[in-house]
Amino acid sequence: MNQNFYRVLLIAQIGFCCFTSASASCIDSLSIVVKPVKCYGARDGIIKIEYIRGGDSPYYFSIDGTTYSTKPEFDLLKPGVYTLSLRDANGCLHQEVLTVEEPEPIQLHLLANPPAPRQGAPVEIKVQIAPDSTVIQDISWRPPQLFPTQQTLQQNISLHENTSIALTVSDQKGCTASAQVFVPVEKINVFIPNAFRPGSNQNAFFTVFAGEAVVRVTYLQIYHRGGGLVFERSNFYPNDPLQGWDGRAASGRYVQNGVYPYLTEIELLDGSKQQFRGEVSVLR
Repeated sequence: MNQNFYRVLLIAQIGFCCFTSASASCIDSLSIVVKPVKCYGARDGIIKIEYIRGGDSPYYFSIDGTTYSTKPEFDLLKPGVYTLSLRDANGCLHQEVLTVEEPEPIQLHLLANPPAPRQGAPVEIKVQIAPDSTVIQDISWRPPQLFPTQQTLQQNISLHENTSIALTVSDQKGCTASAQVFVPVEKINVFIPNAFRPGSNQNAFFTVFAGEAVVRVTYLQIYHRGGGLVFERSNFYPNDPLQGWDGRAASGRYVQNGVYPYLTEIELLDGSKQQFRGEVSVLR
């Protein structure tokens, strides 16, 4: 049996016939097709009378008991119970109670693990879907720039600010469902200057400043625009300017004024590490 249709063959159970003529015959059987709505909450159900035996044409049809039509089909129906009334040319009336069914709704629930990650730390987005029999055909994550791979329900991302994550899925019938989760991000107290003045009495060094959650700077690397390494230091404490870059190249001479890319990594109390990259201006 086609999953989108079911057929009901109704054998005569005549309600009443308003004519007393012995020659008048009322409806003795009919075939009805009822199509359920495609998706939960949709309005595309159909009740269709395929054939009628007995009675005299023309036949008139109604599903509200008031408005009759010669059209043997009712479409754009929402889920629910309907009383189909069929009246023939002699006024004989036949009624049947029919149900336009609907499928279960697709239910989505998103979970972030951990629910409040630190800035830049990995976070797993878990998806719970019901019913279990749902076959997912299409997947759309938002914001899209966080999810370069869309067609998967397993996502691991890094967040640097509070973010609302949304998911929309559709099944093989085109039925859709959406869910959203807000992920608050715990900011790490890290400050990296964007400029310094080598050789000056103040602000003469470039280094990483951080709060108590940061154990050490695992490395700090400075590059020039051509991509070559200008300075590197590993495994030192934050907040100590003398451990940072003094603006000199390997030759011992101060570099020229300009903008220099940097890459640094810090280690946190729990042993996890996070990278930061940016640019620092050398001013003299």
